[in-house]
Amino acid sequence: MPIELQRYTPQVGEQCGLAAFVDVETTGLSPQSDEVVEFATALFAFDRTSGRIKGVVDEYVGLRDPGRSIPAKATEVHGIRDHDVRGKRLDDGRILELMSQAEFLVAHNAPFDSGFVERLYPEAADKTWLCSMREIPWIQKGFESRGLQNLLKDHGIKPGRAHRGRYDVRAALQLLSCKDEDGVYYFKHLLDCHEGRAPAAQAAATRAPVASVGRTRTAKAAKTARAPKGRISLIERVLRLFMKRDR
Repeated sequence: MPIELQRYTPQVGEQCGLAAFVDVETTGLSPQSDEVVEFATALFAFDRTSGRIKGVVDEYVGLRDPGRSIPAKATEVHGIRDHDVRGKRLDDGRILELMSQAEFLVAHNAPFDSGFVERLYPEAADKTWLCSMREIPWIQKGFESRGLQNLLKDHGIKPGRAHRGRYDVRAALQLLSCKDEDGVYYFKHLLDCHEGRAPAAQAAATRAPVASVGRTRTAKAAKTARAPKGRISLIERVLRLFMKRDR
């Protein structure tokens, strides 16, 4: 049975890690030309040895006015309409605060989410991104699909509302809290990937105890968004379409 994640407050000196799960809903598939309309993230604590997710430390969900109409095809996916986001802005300070506390960022289809997030917040490019869709061998474990909604259904997890940030983030963390047929937490697979990538200095840092986790909200705004990159090719658009369909 899936585990219902609770709020968790790490104690000073506790040997646990902090990571952030991120999910964005957008006007389309291109990080260069489309816009974020919803941003959701949850900072969570995990056991470094077993990979057990202990609980959610803090979280943020916000809507964002993209400055133009949301295409009907995008609304069909996430249900967000123009009137839902009109005049809405993300709390950049809160988002940067949560991401700064995370040792790494996780997303289901990270290449998609990271492109949008790093455009809004260049600081996110300095973080390691782990992909819960590609870096856990779902197909080898007997699942027909690695898409989030299908995996949730396979594990008896009901997200509340599919393709909305708050529900997808919480449901994805519930999924990563489950164990595979060998009794290993799914999140342990991602943790092993992170340890394998980390240079010696970073690995040493991730083994350090948690000093403290505050809820102070900074008023400092995010840095100016990175300038859009050059026009993407037709091949890249097709690849991104398939990546999105796997979410």
